[in-house]
Amino acid sequence: MSKYCSENERVKRDYSFYLEAANGKQSGTIDAALRAIERFEDSTNRKPFRKFNVEQARSFRARLGEETGASGKPLSVATIASTLKHLRNFFLWLSREPGFRAARGPGLCRRRLVSGTMERRGAHTADIPRGLRGGRASLRQAPQLPRHARAARRAPLPHARGMEGLEPKPRP
Repeated sequence: MSKYCSENERVKRDYSFYLEAANGKQSGTIDAALRAIERFEDSTNRKPFRKFNVEQARSFRARLGEETGASGKPLSVATIASTLKHLRNFFLWLSREPGFRAARGPGLCRRRLVSGTMERRGAHTADIPRGLRGGRASLRQAPQLPRHARAARRAPLPHARGMEGLEPKPRP
């Protein structure tokens, strides 16, 4: 098989331009993202990104856990996590590009997800390869205080703003 896919190279160039111009990422971050994409391409034998499917992401994630680094030791958890994060961001960007369709399959929902928060615009969770998605904990909201507790938190204290010495009104 060829050493590169010209279509993928164009997509990667556009993505690196997007990271630099639109997101203001540093060259080190862009290089790390391109290395992660290169690892993914190696695992798919340089298949075009247009032919992406979820099984490729699942097998890549499994393969990444078994891969060894330059020292011969298994890849660290941080390396695996950053590689998957860069790939997730890449496929989110790619799904919004014209001509690339979202990866859909059984069990993939159609809710839209951007950076762990639910929004009306953005990419579908189906656009994120299932093997690259985070857990459900990222979708949970922080617990809310009851209304009376929030109101009590905002009530001024007697010593605040020149109210020293004021006694509370007696209740009838």
